[in-house]
Amino acid sequence: METIVDKSYWGRTDTFEVVDEFPAGYIVWNIGRHNFPHPGFVPLAKPDPNQKYHILLHGLKALRCKDEETALRIIYLAHHRRGVFTAKDYAAL
Repeated sequence: METIVDKSYWGRTDTFEVVDEFPAGYIVWNIGRHNFPHPGFVPLAKPDPNQKYHILLHGLKALRCKDEETALRIIYLAHHRRGVFTAKDYAAL
């Protein structure tokens, strides 16, 4: 299993499993490219069912895209849809 490990300025470490397909139940974790500086990848997370506007930090994924342009387009679309970009939206690209 391929992973991406991010260590934040604040000391938190996030591990993202690299995936080639957009998994069901996940959304784009719209944290900005500056917080996820991995060209060609998009951070994905599951929303926390118990807290609105929170994500679950376990089970993070990194969607491998064909190129950085595609990754940035997905991030842009997620931002303009108030963070909601799902597997169905990805399939429509």
